[in-house]
Amino acid sequence: MTKYLGYLILSVGFIISLIAYIFQDNLVLTKQAFAVSISIFRISTFFLLLYLSLTLISLGQRVVSRRLYLLGIFLIPALIPDLFHILSFSFFPDFITENKRHKTAYLYLFSRTMVIVALYLSIFSEKFFSREVNQKVLPVILTLFSLFTSLGIVLYYSHLPPIFLQMDSVKPTWYKTAYDVISFVLLSFIAVYIYRKKVFGERVSPYVSLSVGFLALSVFTFSLALHKHVFDFMVPLASFYRAVGYGLFTFSVLYLSVRKESKAIMESTRKLLFLLMKEKPFKEGDIFYIKLGKGTTYGISNLFIYDLKDKKWLAQAYEEEKKDMPAIEPMEMGKFLQNLGKTYLDREYHYSLYEDYLVITEITSEYNRDAESPLKNLHILNVERLLLGYFLNLINFERVIEEKTRELQRLYLLLETSEYATQAYNNIDTFSKQVLERLDYTLKMDGSVFYMWNKNAELPERVVFSSGFLQNFPDFKLHQLLERVMESPDMYGAGDKYIYCKFESNYYQSGLLGLRKDKGFDKEEFLFLKTVSNQLFHVVRLMKVIEDLEKAQASIRFLTEYDPLTMLYNRKSFEKILENEIESANRSGESLCLLFIDVDNFKIINDTYGYHVGDMVLKHVAEVLKKKIRRLDTAGRLGGDEFGVILPKANKGVVEYIAERLRQEVLNTPITFGDTEIRASLSVGIVCYPLDAKNKEEILSLGEALTHNIKREGKGRVKSVEESVKEIYTSFRRIERKVLESLEKASIEVFLQDIVNLSTEKVEGFEALMRLKVDDDLLPASRFINIAEDMGLVQKLDIAMIEGLFQKIASVKDKKDILLFINLSPQDLTDDFIKDVVQRAKTYGVETARIVFEITEREAIQDIGRMSSFLKGLKEAGFRFAIDDFGSGYASFLYLKYLPVDFLKIEGEFIKSMKRSHVDRIFVKSIVDVAKGLGIKTVAEYVENVETIDILLDLGIDYAQGYYIGKPGPAEEKLRNFFSKG
Repeated sequence: MTKYLGYLILSVGFIISLIAYIFQDNLVLTKQAFAVSISIFRISTFFLLLYLSLTLISLGQRVVSRRLYLLGIFLIPALIPDLFHILSFSFFPDFITENKRHKTAYLYLFSRTMVIVALYLSIFSEKFFSREVNQKVLPVILTLFSLFTSLGIVLYYSHLPPIFLQMDSVKPTWYKTAYDVISFVLLSFIAVYIYRKKVFGERVSPYVSLSVGFLALSVFTFSLALHKHVFDFMVPLASFYRAVGYGLFTFSVLYLSVRKESKAIMESTRKLLFLLMKEKPFKEGDIFYIKLGKGTTYGISNLFIYDLKDKKWLAQAYEEEKKDMPAIEPMEMGKFLQNLGKTYLDREYHYSLYEDYLVITEITSEYNRDAESPLKNLHILNVERLLLGYFLNLINFERVIEEKTRELQRLYLLLETSEYATQAYNNIDTFSKQVLERLDYTLKMDGSVFYMWNKNAELPERVVFSSGFLQNFPDFKLHQLLERVMESPDMYGAGDKYIYCKFESNYYQSGLLGLRKDKGFDKEEFLFLKTVSNQLFHVVRLMKVIEDLEKAQASIRFLTEYDPLTMLYNRKSFEKILENEIESANRSGESLCLLFIDVDNFKIINDTYGYHVGDMVLKHVAEVLKKKIRRLDTAGRLGGDEFGVILPKANKGVVEYIAERLRQEVLNTPITFGDTEIRASLSVGIVCYPLDAKNKEEILSLGEALTHNIKREGKGRVKSVEESVKEIYTSFRRIERKVLESLEKASIEVFLQDIVNLSTEKVEGFEALMRLKVDDDLLPASRFINIAEDMGLVQKLDIAMIEGLFQKIASVKDKKDILLFINLSPQDLTDDFIKDVVQRAKTYGVETARIVFEITEREAIQDIGRMSSFLKGLKEAGFRFAIDDFGSGYASFLYLKYLPVDFLKIEGEFIKSMKRSHVDRIFVKSIVDVAKGLGIKTVAEYVENVETIDILLDLGIDYAQGYYIGKPGPAEEKLRNFFSKG
């Protein structure tokens, strides 16, 4: 609204009032018309003012300005007398007291006074309400004052000075006229002040000023009325002007200031959001710019963003043209805002602090005209936050994308680590190499290394390099870094341009190192390396367990099939291959021959040069067999110094040639150790199938008999089966029949031989020896055990002997601790045998811990896997275990790794020769040392004199057994003597 339009409207109102005054006598209303018009205008004015007041209060200072909010509060006291004035109209029933014109006049004038007070207090609020408490207390005081004053007028109006000199002529008093003049002057002053000072903003203030002008016109018109006539037309006219003033005031405040401004802000926000969705900022130097366009941001012409942390300008949003950055000191302004509450507004700029960012908003001239608009202040804050977030997202977009990409790559690597584990086929090198390559790519490393260190051997078991390490660090002294990492007490750590993680399990340490050339690693990268390393180490640990298990299984499988000293098939495997070849010969109809090879004078070699030289001889013979036999032939070690060769598809003539060539090769190739040179001699027997024997058992028996015959005749020869040999074999079979009859009946006797504890010199146990009754003789086990094994009767005999032994122990009343050593045969290695023995031990009350089962070293190596499983069952039942005749070679120690041994019974040949052989004594000493280290007790066999006892004590052997200690005797006699001693 222009200034002249306002003047014109008010001028028209004054002219109407003057014309009404001139024709006052002709414009007299009837009482009823007067009352109706007054009621319409006064009541509508009251509710209009009430609506305005309640609306301003409910909107609050976040939507309307402080002046308007205070105006709404202070209009409440003005409404109280106005309400009393309406209730005191003549056509209403008497309100408390009789309704008189004098009463209504006072209420009307008091209402006008409170309106003027409300206008003054709100317009000059910064003077009246410098303290917050005044803003809260004064409205309450004025409201109470208005209420009691209005009630006092109603009750005591008759005691108040008269307002009219004569009620009939209604001529007003001088002070009523003076009050009207004062009211007119005050309202006119307020109207001019509002217009000139733009108290309510440049757009709204003219309308508010015009509305106050109508209030002043109402006072002027009312002051001219009631001089002649009670129902003067000018009184309703004054009420009309008053209603127009309040209506115009309500329109300017609620429509122009609130609704229209809110609509403009919403439209501006919509345009800004659409612009940000469509437009893309551009960058000049380090600053991002975006053009907003005219009218896009309501009240804002430019916006600047400064990074206080990095001390640089970041972005600018402008309407039409770019503008230079504000000439301020951003750091000082940041400190100022921090102390002020992070927001400051002056006439041109709005300053806000958001964490480490300073936002400076240039205000438009339109905003300056409406400086007290809380809605626009809130809008500016929202636009600042929106543009700040927009620019920060834009500025950090590439960094965020890079971080998310790296995060995805890391998650992908974790998933790939599991995938690699399934694809590496339990190959630690392949798996760790794949993880290293991916880790280099993800963490932008120049190289990485994975290692496994064997703590027992103090040697690296594995070192795996990534491709980047091999390329970027060709001359790197890795061993120095590995030493530093392995010696560190921390499982995770970082150094100059490297990080590491390590893990320890059992006897090895695994570690992963990442290296860079130019920079170090941050905390996030270090945590990620820890995560990947933990997963890598757990998978590697599982692979290591599987690898060790496979190696152990391979070792057991090797020991099951091969002789560890000569690397030839063992007897069990040899016999199995022989069965297959016999079946093949039966199908093809071709002949099959075997060579039975015995090393001549092998015991003399052992006694003279030591068992290590004997082992060298056996290895030498084995190497000759491997090199000189045909590809389709099979060689095996059948016993201590016995070998066998299976020659399929060969006639006797060819076999004799091969046998002689082997014998000559061994004889002509000397074995050298130190300055000594020896030559080995072989006795070779040839047995052919089916010419000489009909089955496997006959072949093996005939071959053994043939080699014995060769040795009796002179050794060092090759011999085929002749009639004389067959006769000897047949005679031997006749003798076996008598033995078989006794075996079938299990006609056995139990003999015991003493075992003494060398430290206490007391007998603490016995070895149970089996004797077979044949007619009137008692045969030792060596005479019939092989036959019993061939017949499958060994287990039956052993059970019979054990039961007889347990019966004799149970018959003794005095139960002293005693160790009972019982020999086992390979045929006893079954679960049924263990259950049978356990049951008999329970039946006769014999403690299983007293029973020590022993098996010869030769039998133990036949099938290590089966033996290991059998001994586990014995141990679980409480029995103990001993290896008999221990010491056929250095390979003997290998068995101790796989068998749970409690006692070692050292080969008697060592014991007998210790007095004259320093080598044998050293060898026995080595057995004792190894046994003590493994917690195994040692027993010396074949102790035949006191000198041997002294040597045994010097070597630290635990127990002794032999003819010097005690000869075998019947079990009853031995047990009676043992338990009869105190």
